[in-house]
Amino acid sequence: MDSIAQLWFAAFMEPVKAHEASTTLRETMQTGVLGHWTQALTSIVVNTFTELGWRGAARGHRSNLLPVSRSEYLALDVVAFEIAGNRRRRYPVGVFELENSTTDDLVAYSLGKVLCVRASLRLCFVTARTQVKERNWCGTSQMR
Repeated sequence: MDSIAQLWFAAFMEPVKAHEASTTLRETMQTGVLGHWTQALTSIVVNTFTELGWRGAARGHRSNLLPVSRSEYLALDVVAFEIAGNRRRRYPVGVFELENSTTDDLVAYSLGKVLCVRASLRLCFVTARTQVKERNWCGTSQMR
């Protein structure tokens, strides 16, 4: 049986392989208008959810699945919920950050956000222009 990540990735790659979606993503990267990259990628990510039985919430993709209708939940770029069942409260099945900054600290912050949420699938997209240097982002502390 395929993992949730494999199922999502297969659903994600279908539109990315399509000429129109790949052209849009490539052109937005080449022009440097990274806000357009984020917008195009957000639409692609949210549109993968139907095939998986999920509903997404993101800027421009309002969700009314939960009692509080929102475009963004938990300050995350995209959040996916399973639509099965008759529950008012749901944990997200997937959380996604689409980071278009070239700043290491902002990339690390986005990664930290998805890692802090209880979800089966946690992804952080980073633009190809980001030059993440090798750093120690994990700190230690001692109790005294």
